[in-house]
Amino acid sequence: MHNATLANLIEMLRHFNDSVQQLESEAKSHLKEPCDSRKYQEKLELRAGRIICLPDEITSYLPGLSPDMAEMVVKYIDELSQDAMQAKEIGSVFYMSCLLYPLDHKAGDPNELEMLIDKLRALAK
Repeated sequence: MHNATLANLIEMLRHFNDSVQQLESEAKSHLKEPCDSRKYQEKLELRAGRIICLPDEITSYLPGLSPDMAEMVVKYIDELSQDAMQAKEIGSVFYMSCLLYPLDHKAGDPNELEMLIDKLRALAK
């Protein structure tokens, strides 16, 4: 049960990451000519809202994980969600655009959700 649940969680997180990356890409497209900063902010707010709700989306997977793994996943996801909540509360477009990226992120590096997925995949082996 543990491995099947973990595989399903990894797959859900992968799809979730794809969807928030799509929203980010759509947001960036509004910065090109003609620039529409309102639509850019709307897409980033949608993205932040999805990240805020991520703890609810993982809840059904937690009972099938070991207690230590469930605790690690919850802590990681809750931190991402809290960051998104803060960014949305203050209405910072910059902060919303930085969600999921570590401070030292470079183009091509994995984001924080991808790092969690990689960590879970390593633990599944």
